[in-house]
Amino acid sequence: MNKIETIGKIEKYSFYLDTAFNRLSKQRFEIVGKDKLETKKIIATKKIDFLKKELTTPLRRIHNSFPSFTTMPAFYQNLLKLQFDLVDVRKNISSLNGSAILIEDFSRKYIEKVRFSRENNIVSKHLSEYFGKMKSVFKKLKTTMEELENLRKYIKSFPVIQDTQTISIAGLPNVGKTTIFGKLTNSFPEINSYPFTTKQIMVGYFKNKDKSVQLLDTPGALNRDFEKMNNVEKQAILALKFLSDKVLFLIDPTEFCGYTFEDQMKLFEKFKNKFSDKEFGLFFTKKDMFNEDIENKINNLDEKYNKFILKSENDIVDFITKDKYKKIYKKE
Repeated sequence: MNKIETIGKIEKYSFYLDTAFNRLSKQRFEIVGKDKLETKKIIATKKIDFLKKELTTPLRRIHNSFPSFTTMPAFYQNLLKLQFDLVDVRKNISSLNGSAILIEDFSRKYIEKVRFSRENNIVSKHLSEYFGKMKSVFKKLKTTMEELENLRKYIKSFPVIQDTQTISIAGLPNVGKTTIFGKLTNSFPEINSYPFTTKQIMVGYFKNKDKSVQLLDTPGALNRDFEKMNNVEKQAILALKFLSDKVLFLIDPTEFCGYTFEDQMKLFEKFKNKFSDKEFGLFFTKKDMFNEDIENKINNLDEKYNKFILKSENDIVDFITKDKYKKIYKKE
């Protein structure tokens, strides 16, 4: 995904037209032919060739700056599909190269027209027509340029995931994922008391002696089918599916998060079954608010959950530092 860093801002179509014509106006073509007509034809040819290069260069630069969507890791492919239709994306990117080819084709044709012109005013007419063709080609890219700039901004927002052991912190909204993430990574992310504070995946690293583990603070997810989730929730599911070696699932037994203990346990069970190839740890947050009823609620859980329960933050450290690593940069 290093190619993401090479995608520069995509300006409005008029920016590239104005820049090219402005540079053309500042060019001085000190050429003298055997007569006035030949001089005019040579200068017109030079102008066409100059403008062709000025217009095709940014189109091909933008075209080549985008990564291959078929070879990028499955996580990024699916993240892209949350906002964009890949068929439309490929058409937009291809249209840049197609427009560059069209400009080159027009340039060849109008150079020929200029060369076979027998009068000065005909040369001027062909040159004016050529300028109009160039403006028309770029005007047709108006929507394409705008959509590609939106795509670029979205791609730039992707989390940079290292290909190393990765633990995702998951759970319903407002259960304390970001608080735990901050403690483990010594970071200070935004924490609020309303659901879906985490709008996208946050990446951090837990370091213990010579051990470094990648942690993902995933957005809160509700217990519903993927198709019914919003895009914030879907990011969490994609992270669990494609990036995670382990999942640290958090539950707020005080229910101050707004969700019942039972509903949270149902989501844990659902995730554990859905992502059965992942190792799960279960941690109960907000211990400073526990009372006897809450303690009893936890103690009365089915014995099958005992092997998942992490009783302290030291247990969390042991859980995340044990080796379990599966290469994440793979295709679907």
